[in-house]
Amino acid sequence: MAVDGGQARLFGSDLKALWLSWKAGWQEASRWPVFARFGVAHPVALVETGADGQRLWWHAYEDGRARRLAGAPALTLPVAVLLPADRVLVQSFRLPLVDDADVAAAVALHVASHSPFPLEQRVQGWRAQPVENGLRVDVVMASRALMQAQLEAIALAGRQPAEVWARVDDGFVVIQGAGEALRREAEQVARQRISLLGLGALGLFLLVMLTPAVQSWMQLKQAEAALVQAQGESRAAVALRDELSRLESLAAVVQAQQTQGVDVVRWLDVLSRLLPDSVWLDRLDMQGASLRLSGRADDAAALMETLGKEAAFANVRAPSATSRDPATGKERFVIEIDLRGGGQ
Repeated sequence: MAVDGGQARLFGSDLKALWLSWKAGWQEASRWPVFARFGVAHPVALVETGADGQRLWWHAYEDGRARRLAGAPALTLPVAVLLPADRVLVQSFRLPLVDDADVAAAVALHVASHSPFPLEQRVQGWRAQPVENGLRVDVVMASRALMQAQLEAIALAGRQPAEVWARVDDGFVVIQGAGEALRREAEQVARQRISLLGLGALGLFLLVMLTPAVQSWMQLKQAEAALVQAQGESRAAVALRDELSRLESLAAVVQAQQTQGVDVVRWLDVLSRLLPDSVWLDRLDMQGASLRLSGRADDAAALMETLGKEAAFANVRAPSATSRDPATGKERFVIEIDLRGGGQ
């Protein structure tokens, strides 16, 4: 992410422009009828003076949707008075995608340079609508005296108008500072409610989508744990098998040498004293006055040196080269030994 000239960029995209595009789209979507059903856009009871001087009532939204009412509406709707179209000044200009604060600043500058009304006698309102590559801003200016006259002319007993509107093309513009704050706050609360509902629905959707993945991940972890346990048990079984093979080999040697008058117990005692615990014997053969050892050791050369120092052994030799056992990391060896004194 880079910041260049006050603009935040990610992978070459202007993050502020992306945010403003999303915000403008959301503001436009909030005016759709489907959102109006959820209370995002709040209607007003719009009243105007007809050509015959009679009051005309409308159930109206800012986006231009309006439905004629037969008479004065229920007291639950806020009342807005509609200024005569021939008594207001409407101007439009375009801006790039900017936030509401920048639009308000641009509107203030435009009104200050284009309004025919003095500052203290001027009322105004504006709306911004997304168009291609930017915003179209419609500005309405009118005389404060005209607004007050309309409010007094249309005032009803016990029901003063709360807002002042002006018609612009297919919609309406709200004159600022005439009582629209309460409705704006209610619409903001409705938008927040819809946003929370949307986030809740998104969270529920993600939960539903991720649950099988989480279950699969847990099953994978259980399978990995079972595999590790099985490998441990397998290693233990292999060790037991090797030990059994070694004992069987020793038993066979003892039985064979006992028939030849060789003191097997003595030589087994010598070997048990010389061989360290890290040495594994896979096979022990005793033929007359010769021993042949097959097994695994951390250092086969050191083992041969130890055996060669034993006074009862002669001609300690390795008939074949040692090799590394990939499973245990030990060196496989074969050692032949001649026994002094004929093995007696």
